[in-house]
Amino acid sequence: MRSTSTLGDWYATLLRTRRGHFVLAMARETLLPVVVTGRDLRTFPCRLLDQVSAMLESYGVPAGAVAREREAMRDVICARTDDRSNVGVLTEFQRLLTYGLSEPSELSLLDLSLRLAWTPIVARKTFPVAATCKLFGVEAPRRDWWQQRAEIVVN
Repeated sequence: MRSTSTLGDWYATLLRTRRGHFVLAMARETLLPVVVTGRDLRTFPCRLLDQVSAMLESYGVPAGAVAREREAMRDVICARTDDRSNVGVLTEFQRLLTYGLSEPSELSLLDLSLRLAWTPIVARKTFPVAATCKLFGVEAPRRDWWQQRAEIVVN
């Protein structure tokens, strides 16, 4: 069964670090990475919805489109992956996130997700943020946008 959401199916993996447990999820269509806490896996779908919504809103996706995406992502079915290529991208995000979580940082999980979204995906010749914004018909933010956002949050 395929997803009915614009971002498509999601892939996820659990990370255990010194800072705690986290779930790294990635959208099939745009490879958008999303990081949430991994405390209570029963509530993971709700936390994923909230984080995806926050990311889309920060990119300027209209509220109606965000609401439709939330509704389409409401029902969750867990299954094994069917795309080894996307698993490879998720593994690279996991490596980068593990490094990002090992540094002392004031960045929130949303900021880490936004930062990961600027990882170049060579095989698709794009960035997840650019692919996501294109899919939703909004202009992608400037490349240094997430850095400026992080500076505002930290200061």
